[in-house]
Amino acid sequence: RAALGLEGEVLQRLGGRGRRQAQIDALFGAGITRPLVGSAGAFVEALNASGLPVIAVDVPSGVDGSTGAALGTAVAAHSTVTFFRRKPGHCLLPGRTLSGPVTVAQIGIDKSVLDAIRPAAFENGPALWPAALAPDEPGGHKYGRGHVAVFSGGAAATGAARLAASTAAHAGAGLVSLMARRSAILVNANHATAIMVKRLEPAEEIAAQLDALRIAAVAIGPGFGTGEEQADDLDAVLRWASAGDKHVVVDADALTVIAGDRGRFAPLLGGHCIMTPHMGEFRRLFPALADAPRLDAVRAASAESDAVVVLKGADTVVASSDGTAAINTNAPPAHATAGSGDVLCGAIAALAGRGLEPLAAAAAGVWLHGEAGRIAGPALTADDLPQALGTARAALLPRP
Repeated sequence: RAALGLEGEVLQRLGGRGRRQAQIDALFGAGITRPLVGSAGAFVEALNASGLPVIAVDVPSGVDGSTGAALGTAVAAHSTVTFFRRKPGHCLLPGRTLSGPVTVAQIGIDKSVLDAIRPAAFENGPALWPAALAPDEPGGHKYGRGHVAVFSGGAAATGAARLAASTAAHAGAGLVSLMARRSAILVNANHATAIMVKRLEPAEEIAAQLDALRIAAVAIGPGFGTGEEQADDLDAVLRWASAGDKHVVVDADALTVIAGDRGRFAPLLGGHCIMTPHMGEFRRLFPALADAPRLDAVRAASAESDAVVVLKGADTVVASSDGTAAINTNAPPAHATAGSGDVLCGAIAALAGRGLEPLAAAAAGVWLHGEAGRIAGPALTADDLPQALGTARAALLPRP
């Protein structure tokens, strides 16, 4: 520790405790793939029960460095020192919690090693999506920032779509339109100001309507409904996006529609789609993958569907069909509230509408969503998130 210059930094994280009280866990490293049993398991259980602060080397013993899984019993470290780069297990739960704050030490491994091993999993953050940070052109106009269409549900289920639409506006879309059937127009119009409300045409006319409105991206699913009419609308939207190289964020009820008729909808998915399931929806969409390690499951789902897949949760994973994945670590526990996913849907749609590639739009939306939760605070509701997300995005943009 002294040779690496980390002793003082790490012990300071332990609240100033004396160095003789800090225990060092170097029992096993990141490559372990089997449960700790026998004397090793008993030692770890005794260490955790002691209440003594523990500094783990590489990863806490008993944590799989590739998946973050606790292999039976595992050390609950107060802090971890790892080498060269973080491991997926430092970002994925429960490994992230068991690791505590992670210090990355450089021990002489040259960066050129990355060219050889070609890592495909990354901790999500602004460095992954620089295009999202580009300022608007001084002479630009609203259509240049993207027109996003958000499909509304019926008259009694419009709030989710309005959350998504409001977020799309705060996330940088130049225009946002709520697309509603006749029964839901009035209730949406009574609550929308900067958001436009459009009467949605029958399914066979949706493509022409979206083209006439110069729509750049669609968000469909929040509060949308799961009936036959909604299935026809979703079919029309997916065909429109595929034909015109436009992007569509498929969330909530729209995912349920797809899961209910895979034969109809699987051929309509592809690189123009961003699917945003929580674990329950993922299980219905990809039942054969639901019990696989989280990172593996999302990558396989993306390869199967050819869409970008965002598996939501405390450790949201975003993956594209080529296996590239971003693991998110900044979402606060307060995000577990009704409407939070609708906000995320709108954020991703706005960024896709601005011209970001689907993987970048999804990863940026997920990170900004997490940062919005931090800004809004522990007592947040979903209504607090759209403006907070706009604040988070503004903080990243260059000063004029």
